[in-house]
Amino acid sequence: MENVTIEKLNEAVSQLMDAYEKMKNEKENIENENQNLKDKIKTLENQNDELENNIDDLDNSSEERSSKMNSMLNKIESILLPSENETKSISESFDFDDKNKTDTTKEILSNDEDKQELIEADNNMADLTSPSSDSTKIDLGRMESLLKGL
Repeated sequence: MENVTIEKLNEAVSQLMDAYEKMKNEKENIENENQNLKDKIKTLENQNDELENNIDDLDNSSEERSSKMNSMLNKIESILLPSENETKSISESFDFDDKNKTDTTKEILSNDEDKQELIEADNNMADLTSPSSDSTKIDLGRMESLLKGL
């Protein structure tokens, strides 16, 4: 009887050892899988950071381009549309009699007003036809009106 009890105890210990080994292997597999998932998460986070940096760079680049375009448009506009003071100084620099001087000045001012009205009308049309006025977009209506002035 003692032999039977010893055999049963040996079988129980053997089964416990097998179960322990299986659980140990499963634990190692789970830990390896967990580590792989953590590595994947780190890789994805790094990729996400890189993409966010790229987006920031693109935003900055777009803002710079928009600023440069607006600056260029303003310079072109200032070249093409002389101010009233410049117009007056040009007309005053000519030696006309008072009647001719007044007529010429009125003519120049009316031409400038006509140009200004056309530009404003073009700008209004551009505003109506453009779906949204975003600071990063080029003002095509404004460019078109300036090029028409050339």
